[in-house]
Amino acid sequence: MTNSERDTSLLNLENEYESIKDYFTSVKFAYRERESKKFFYDNLHDDGVSISGRVLEQSKANLRSVKRIYEEKSESMSGLSKEQFEIETEIRESERERDKLAEEINALQSDANRLEIIRSSGERQRGLEEQLGAMKAENGKTQLRLNETRAICDRNEIDDLLRKERELIERKRELTGEVRRLTVAGSEEEIEEVFCWHRMLGEFYKALFGEVEVKKEGNRVWVTVTVTGRMRVTVTVVGKRVVEIEAADCPESMAAAFVRCRSLCLRIGDPRLAICCLQSVASLRRLDN
Repeated sequence: MTNSERDTSLLNLENEYESIKDYFTSVKFAYRERESKKFFYDNLHDDGVSISGRVLEQSKANLRSVKRIYEEKSESMSGLSKEQFEIETEIRESERERDKLAEEINALQSDANRLEIIRSSGERQRGLEEQLGAMKAENGKTQLRLNETRAICDRNEIDDLLRKERELIERKRELTGEVRRLTVAGSEEEIEEVFCWHRMLGEFYKALFGEVEVKKEGNRVWVTVTVTGRMRVTVTVVGKRVVEIEAADCPESMAAAFVRCRSLCLRIGDPRLAICCLQSVASLRRLDN
């Protein structure tokens, strides 16, 4: 039974109780009026004593009947009052349960709001993570293009250095032939010119490869070339064969390029490419700085 149905039932009981009470009052008044009139009428025709006795007996009987009816109605009203009390108790209990359910509903609504906020935050975080991933991928592509560009620059610079080396070797060969001719001719001026060319060539090699130190032990030779600052390259030669190329104080940013060039140089037996590679990368770093 719902609260509204209980309220309606309680209101009906109260109305019925008031109606019965009013009806009983009306009956009681009508009865007294009737008995008074009857008593007065009987006294007009019969003897006073006999009439009074009969009226008294009749009144007592009627009073007992009315009292019995009143007791029945009183018991009925007591039962109705008890039922009303039970209904009111159930209503109060229902109201407490309703308030408790309302509190639980409010708590659940608060939890739902917090979960919605957490869900929205999670969606924003996923969006930021996707953007971060896209930025990382783009940075990776940019870094790859930069590495490729640097590699191309390194190869171009190495090719230029090798081309200049070949030109100088060719020029040296020409100068050597010219020196031979000048030696035969015995011209001091031309010999001095050849000496200047040789000195320029030596300075170029020194600028190209730096300071060179040679250490020999048996058939093993160690050639150390100072590239820049404290960075040095040591070439180990055994029996006219390059067996090892090592770099000292090489920065991590240059190590990868050196390792690739080192492997190639060991295969072809020529360490110049590794030395030129480190010099080129060091030059690029100085330009960047």
